[in-house]
Amino acid sequence: MRARPDLREASDQVLRRASLVDLRLRKLDAELVLPMVRPPLTVLLVDLQREMSPIAGHMVYACSYELEGQDGTGQKFFSVKIRLNAVVGVPDDPPLTQGQLKAFGAVGLIEIAHPYIRELVHSLSGRMGLPALVVELAPPIA
Repeated sequence: MRARPDLREASDQVLRRASLVDLRLRKLDAELVLPMVRPPLTVLLVDLQREMSPIAGHMVYACSYELEGQDGTGQKFFSVKIRLNAVVGVPDDPPLTQGQLKAFGAVGLIEIAHPYIRELVHSLSGRMGLPALVVELAPPIA
């Protein structure tokens, strides 16, 4: 997906001036629904939520992915919920606007978090005895 040009520009303004302080796994919940699967296997994005809150010169973003795996018959065989927190240092002179910060949560945050989500699902599914699952390369941005 491509970001709307206005969101992309506002997010890029944050990227140019802010700094990523921390990116941390906050919650991981995975379930193997079916013990046996039939290829081909696909991973679908069920839900994506973003939140932000200011804390002492920083913006804390929470990014929650809900994904499920479907086998060749269309049956759900795997589900995972992942929540990451990103702490971003934001400058106060001149301050960033709420619109810019929200745009970053919709675009920049997802571009940063998505590779970590892909790696987590790939590694976790393999450790659960499944073929290593691959999440779509392109991040699901607004």
